[in-house]
Amino acid sequence: MSSETGDNNSDSRCRFYSLLLLSIFSLVFSGYGYYLAGFHLHSSAGVEGVTNFLLLFGILSFLYLFSIYCLQKFDYLQKRWLPFFILTVGLIFRLLILPAGMTDGVAYESIKKDLFGKEVVFDRFILYDHDLWRYLWDGHQQIAGLNPYIYSPEEVENGSEIVVTLDLEQKLYKQPVWEDIRENINYKELPTIYPPFLQLFFRASQTFLPASLLFWKLLLVIVDMLLCLLLVKFLEFLKKPTFQIAIYVWNPLVIKEIAGTGHVDVVTALFLTLTLYAFTKKRSSVGVFYLAVAVLSKLIPIVVVPIIWKRISIKEKIFGISLVATGFFYYRDAGERLFQSLGVYFQEWIFNPGFFELVRWVSVSLFPAINSSTVAKTVSGLLLLMLIGYLSLKPEEKPEALIDKSLLALGGLLFLSSAIMPWYMVWILPMVSITAKKSWVYYSLLSFLSYCVYIRGDGVEEGWRLAVIHGGFLISFLVENFGNLLKLNSE
Repeated sequence: MSSETGDNNSDSRCRFYSLLLLSIFSLVFSGYGYYLAGFHLHSSAGVEGVTNFLLLFGILSFLYLFSIYCLQKFDYLQKRWLPFFILTVGLIFRLLILPAGMTDGVAYESIKKDLFGKEVVFDRFILYDHDLWRYLWDGHQQIAGLNPYIYSPEEVENGSEIVVTLDLEQKLYKQPVWEDIRENINYKELPTIYPPFLQLFFRASQTFLPASLLFWKLLLVIVDMLLCLLLVKFLEFLKKPTFQIAIYVWNPLVIKEIAGTGHVDVVTALFLTLTLYAFTKKRSSVGVFYLAVAVLSKLIPIVVVPIIWKRISIKEKIFGISLVATGFFYYRDAGERLFQSLGVYFQEWIFNPGFFELVRWVSVSLFPAINSSTVAKTVSGLLLLMLIGYLSLKPEEKPEALIDKSLLALGGLLFLSSAIMPWYMVWILPMVSITAKKSWVYYSLLSFLSYCVYIRGDGVEEGWRLAVIHGGFLISFLVENFGNLLKLNSE
C-alpha cells in the first residue's frame, strides 16, 4: 500500500514539475514573441506580411491559453503574491511591444526624436492600424484653439478661413512634425468622431510631450495597468480566484491593441469596470459618475444604462444625464457637425461583420429589391433591443449578475454590429476576466483573423473568415452556456 502511495506521489510530482517547466517556457517564449512584435515586425500589406503577423500572434494566442490552463491547474499558486507575478509579466509583455512600428528600428536617436517631437519615427501603419495619429492631432488642434468637431484635418490642411483669420498656422505647424502626423491620419476629410471626454484626454496628453507616439502608448499602458490593479481588487471583493486577472492581463489582443497600436479603448474599459465595481459595492452615485464618463469616452456603454436604471434614484438619473449633456455642451460650437462623423460611421462603415453580414446575405437572396444593409441594421437593432430589454427585466440572483448582464449587452452589441473592430474586444475583456467565460476569450483571439483583409488590400470581407471568427465564437458560446442543459436532457 505504501509503495503504491509513494509511486502515486512520485507521478504527481513528476506531472507537477513538468507542467511548471512548460509554463515557464510558455511565458519566456511569449516574451520573445512580444519582443519580435515590438522590435522587428512591420505592417507590410500582402500575403507575406500579414501571414507573419498572424503566425506570430497565433503562436502567442496558443501560449496564452496554455499559460491560463497552467494557472488553473496549480492550486498552490493561490497565494497573495500571484497577482503581483501576473501583473509583472503582463507589464513586461507590454513594454516589449511598445516600440512596435518604429521605421528604422529601436535606436537611441529615434527614441529621442520621438519624445521631443522632432520627427515622426514610426510607420504610418503600426501593426496594421493607424488610429493613434488622429488622437495626437485632435489634442494638438485643441491646444492651437480649434474645435476638432468643426474642422477636419483636410480642411485645416487646405487652409480654411478661420485658420488664416486667427493666424493659427504658426501654432499648428510650429513643429514641422505635425504636418507628417496630419498626413498619416485616416479619413482626413471628416472631423473627429471621438466623444468629449476622450477629447480632453487627447488634449491633456499633448500638453506634456506633444507629437510623441511612444509617450502616448506609454500613457495608455499606465491606464491599462491601473485597470489591471482594479481587476485584482474586484476579484478579491467577489472572492474569486485571483489567477483570473491573467485572462485580461496576458491576452495577446489586449497587449497588441493597447501597447502595440495605442488604441484609446482602454480608457472606456477602465471606466466601465469602475462602474461595475461601484454598483457591485452598492455605491450607485459613484457608479453613475463612472458610467457617464464611460459614455463620454465611447457612446457604446449606453447599452448598460437600461440594466442599471432600476438601481438608481431620480437624482442620480438627473445627475448622470446632466454630466453627459455637459460634456457635449462644452463643444457646442460645432453645432450639427458634433455628430457628423458618428453618423457616417453608423451609415457606411462595415468591417468584420458577423450576424449582420449573414442577414445581408439572406436579404440579398430573398429580397433583392430591398437594401440589404437596411434590412440587416433593422434586424440587428431589433434583436439588440430585445436582448437589452430581457436583461433589464431579468432578476439578479447573485452579486456578479450585473457583470454577466453587462457582458451580454456589450458582447451582444458587438456580435450584431456592422463594424467589429478587434480592439472593441478590450471593452468586454475585463468582464470576461471576472466571469471566466471562455467563449469570449476565444472570440477575442479569433478576431486576429480580421486582419486578413489586408492581404488583398481591397477591403473585401471573405465569407470563410467571417464564418470562422463569428461562427467559431457562436458555437463555443452555445456549448459553454447550454452544453450542460443538453447533457441533462439526453440523460
